[in-house]
Amino acid sequence: MRIKKARQILKSFADDTRLRIINLLNKQELNVTEL
Repeated sequence: MRIKKARQILKSFADDTRLRIINLLNKQELNVTEL
């Protein structure tokens, strides 16, 4: 039970990190096109 919960937290954390990286890349692309 505890391991399952920990895995869920790790998965959600990984998904959150991935979304942040994608957002950062998108912002950088927008900045580049603006220049």
